[in-house]
Amino acid sequence: MQISYWMHVVDANGNETLLIDLVKACARYSLVSEGQQLHSVILKNDLDAHAFVQATVIHFYGCSGLNGLAQIQFRFSDKSHIASWNALLAGLLRRDLIHEAQQLFDDMPERDTISCGTFISGYVLNGCSTWHRSSFFFMLNAGVDPNEITVASALSAVSESATFGSR
Repeated sequence: MQISYWMHVVDANGNETLLIDLVKACARYSLVSEGQQLHSVILKNDLDAHAFVQATVIHFYGCSGLNGLAQIQFRFSDKSHIASWNALLAGLLRRDLIHEAQQLFDDMPERDTISCGTFISGYVLNGCSTWHRSSFFFMLNAGVDPNEITVASALSAVSESATFGSR
């Protein structure tokens, strides 16, 4: 990736959509240094107030294993935007920080299908398939409809633990 070229383009135009895509690519391909440089460009161009930019930066740091930086970014983010909560939740679960993720999930002012699905998938990913049960039923009781990914995660947990049973 020719990050210096793209940073020049972004620097000249302040294109937040391009920045989001570039930061996502850095997260996907573990380009930590480049992602941090892009974060600097975001700050330089005062684009860090945009909710989706904030969530993307949190996601980047979480994917990169820099949960401390993800949490700092989260503290400065717009808490009314659920994407930032979901991004930090995914980052914590990705690094097997189950208790921190549980605390964040409990503190969330609202939960959507992404939040619940991320939480359930994180349990399964970390070998905690028996914990998914209460989370899945909490989701259903809260009126949050599961999507295909959440149902697939729940079924995966069932096949691993054989504990789904009745409520």
